[in-house]
Amino acid sequence: MSNLLQSHDETIWIGSDSNGLNRLFPDRSIELWNEAGGLPNQAVYSIGETRDGDLWVGFRTGGLVQIHHRVRVYQHPQTSHISVNAIFEDRAGNR
Repeated sequence: MSNLLQSHDETIWIGSDSNGLNRLFPDRSIELWNEAGGLPNQAVYSIGETRDGDLWVGFRTGGLVQIHHRVRVYQHPQTSHISVNAIFEDRAGNR
């Protein structure tokens, strides 16, 4: 486990160095997000949530994805070679 985030809906997101992203629901069921589900790799380095509920996930070996409404994954190719070790949203909503 490399990091944790509790989202506004009380879901716990667990980032792993080798097993992708795990979503732990309040009922304790688990959903695994990995490369088969659209992540660029398995090495999750950072997790952040925006005010509008989108999840942003950064990767140790490069890459940044946005998970919109917990369904769609958007990869940001310009970050494919950059390790993303922190995700932050300021008071104005800039990421």
